[in-house]
Amino acid sequence: MLSAFQDVEDYLSAVRITSKQAAAAQAVAQRSGELAASQARGFAAGTASRMDVLDTKLTEAQDRKTSPDYSGQALQDAVLLVKALGGGWQGQIAPIAPAEARQAVGGQMDSMK
Repeated sequence: MLSAFQDVEDYLSAVRITSKQAAAAQAVAQRSGELAASQARGFAAGTASRMDVLDTKLTEAQDRKTSPDYSGQALQDAVLLVKALGGGWQGQIAPIAPAEARQAVGGQMDSMK
């Protein structure tokens, strides 16, 4: 029983931490993009070298690659939290036939009138 509570606490912490990391990585990637654009303008104006522009572009690409990694880890931790809380995870969702979908949406629209 105590192990189950420990798992929930661990995954709650992991979700909080990885969510903050994902947000920070996204902000870094955005800032890298802004810096790359600034370097490109500097190159066009003659105040930055091609090497500076390429270095900044490389850093931007690396930051944009890292950002989804943190987001993916945050989602994995959220799934593990749901599992630790006793929730299930089913890999398949039954498809809805187009007629059933129209009927369901139509019924909702009728109730809104």
